[in-house]
Amino acid sequence: MQTLKNRSEFLQVKQKGRSKATPSVVVQYLATEGDLRVGYTATNQTFGNAVNRNRARRVLREAARAVMTENLKADIVLIGRKPVLDTPLEKIKEQ
Repeated sequence: MQTLKNRSEFLQVKQKGRSKATPSVVVQYLATEGDLRVGYTATNQTFGNAVNRNRARRVLREAARAVMTENLKADIVLIGRKPVLDTPLEKIKEQ
């Protein structure tokens, strides 16, 4: 599983892809011909300090690692919402 790193890649997924929102995560996805690439977003406006932002990204990374398979051909962006810090990981995986 590769990681999206450039802002242009995130914007491409947002503009051309589709999205689904859950209480703790917004998932944006775009089908591609290449391998699976995932990006994680936790903003200062939502989470405040760096400790909370990093923790949210770690939770999102672990949930993605557990749920997604390598044979997917898509670019996926996971955007953390405030409840992701308080929601158990098992519940996030189900969403």
